[in-house]
This record gives sequence, C-alpha cells and structure tokens, in this order.
Amino acid sequence: MIERAILVLFALSAPFVVATAAESLPATQADIAFIDQATMATLAEIGSAEIAIKRKLSADDLAFANDVVRQGVRRNAQLAELARHRGVTLPETMSAVMGQKVAELGEVNDSLFQKAFLAFQISGCTQSIDLFEREGTAGVIEELKAFAQVELTSLKEHLVTARHLDGR
Repeated sequence: MIERAILVLFALSAPFVVATAAESLPATQADIAFIDQATMATLAEIGSAEIAIKRKLSADDLAFANDVVRQGVRRNAQLAELARHRGVTLPETMSAVMGQKVAELGEVNDSLFQKAFLAFQISGCTQSIDLFEREGTAGVIEELKAFAQVELTSLKEHLVTARHLDGR
C-alpha cells in the first residue's frame, strides 16, 4: 500500500519535475540568436517610428508610429524579462546595418518620408514575422516559443496596418 502511494505520488509529481527541468534549461545559441535578432529588429522599428513622430504626417500615420513605439517597448520589456531568466543580456542598440538604415530614413525629406517610413516598417515587420514564426515552431525553450507565438498576432496586425497606410 505504501509502495502504491509512493508510486502514485511520484507519477503525479513527474510533470512538475519535467516542467521545472524544462524551465531551467540554459539558452541555446539559437535561443540567444533569436533574442538578439528580435531585440535589434524591435529597436529599429522603434527608432524609425520615433523619427516619424517628429515629422509632419497624417493623424493615422502618427497613430501608427506611436503604436509601433508602444508595442515595441512592451515587446522588448517582455523579451528582457525572459532573457534575464536565462542569463542572457539583451543588446542595447540595433545592429550597425540597421542603425545606418534608420539614420538614412531620418535624412529623407518630408515629401518622401511617409512612403519611406512605411516601406521600412513593412520590410522590418515582414522579417520579424519570419523570425518569430521560426522561433514559435522550432524554438526549444517553451517560454520563448510561447512569447514568439503571442507576438506574431501584433506583428501581423502591424504589417496589415502599414500596408493599408501605404496603399492609400
């Protein structure tokens, strides 16, 4: 009877042991690459939107730019928390290539800026969706997979909005 109780107790606790072991898995190189790429892509989206907010744009374009900043800050805060649990440090700046692209966007004159900004957002968002879809299906750490899957919704909405604004 005691052996049976111990066996039942062990069987019931096994999922918790597996879950705890999975939660403490160290980040793989692929996980670190996702965290780095997602962070830098979001920083680029935020940077371009901050430039847009300072420009003469329509109310819809400004609302979109503000939403990009708000969602980006939220996304990177959540990603920072997930990374911290794995001992991963987030990059503080975007890549040099993306930094250059954002700087070039800032140099575009006002008459061409709206189209350039939306093209930048469409391109970046498309790349982010690809990145988040890969992590959402092939990621090893369940927390990162779940994060990627949830964020896909807002990224896809962001892409639809950018395309709509670009098509007016």
